[in-house]
Amino acid sequence: MRKPQLSIICSTLIFCALGFSATDPTKKFLGLGGGSLTPGVKTAKPADPEAVRVYNEILAKAQVGDAEAQQKVGVYFLLGKSPVTKDERQAEAWLLKSADQGWSPSFSDLTIIHLNRSRAGGSTQELAEAYKWTYLSRGGPASSVGGKVLSEQTKAEGEALAKQYQVAHGLTTAPDAGAVGSASSVSATRGLDDRMLKYNEVKAKADAGDAEAQYKMAGYSASPPSRSVPVDLQAELSWLLKSAKQDYLPAINRLESYYGIKSIQDHNNADLKAESLKWKIIGGKFSGSRFRKSIDSSVSESTQDEAQRRADAYFAERNIK
Repeated sequence: MRKPQLSIICSTLIFCALGFSATDPTKKFLGLGGGSLTPGVKTAKPADPEAVRVYNEILAKAQVGDAEAQQKVGVYFLLGKSPVTKDERQAEAWLLKSADQGWSPSFSDLTIIHLNRSRAGGSTQELAEAYKWTYLSRGGPASSVGGKVLSEQTKAEGEALAKQYQVAHGLTTAPDAGAVGSASSVSATRGLDDRMLKYNEVKAKADAGDAEAQYKMAGYSASPPSRSVPVDLQAELSWLLKSAKQDYLPAINRLESYYGIKSIQDHNNADLKAESLKWKIIGGKFSGSRFRKSIDSSVSESTQDEAQRRADAYFAERNIK
């Protein structure tokens, strides 16, 4: 009769030793294949050791405040990417940490979360939140969100939320943020000038063929540093592809999540899912990982085969063995 009690005591000691936190869903333990110690969150099935290693490297950067890494961890949970299981709560927590630092790709990902909630029977507030993140991502108004046309009232509420967020996080200068010539106005204007200077520097490098700069330009295309720079979602994809074709791994990984999220937006479109998996295979090639079929039981065998065919064609075109 003492064995069960001993087991409970041991389990308690292990949880304490790992620094268990029930209040912050982003407090994770490295090395468990992405399994969460948060109550109610399932631990992922045993995963490919390489997938665990890559995830833990990204997670380590995210935990010390790297905005890009935080967004990547959020996408892991949003898509249920190995070695973690899908967990919207974890995804949102990480994406918010990233968005609060101004990392624009997180804005689009947060739009997906609120759209999913609204489709699941959520309130109109969820649609307003979705519009808020779309507004922030585009740098201005949008006619629809995820193909859904919203009422003028919902758009007005979402835009108000977006402007409040911009002011709170110093992302732009709101017209009513303060009197012209005030200290806050001058500071905000200086911040905008600095962002445009950085943007021009990055664009010059990207135009010259720098892969890292091209990757950064993809982010600027989706979320410009100023209203004087138009949102260009086609350019976002174009810059990502240019960067990825120079074997720049962050761009390759971003294309995987880009098409994965597009697939979710389009009701799990198989063609978009295959494109996402294609970039997963390519990324695995360059990172030393190996794509394993049936890693996600929700993906059909035919979709996985199509992804492999596309990846093989990509490798053959570039003479990559």
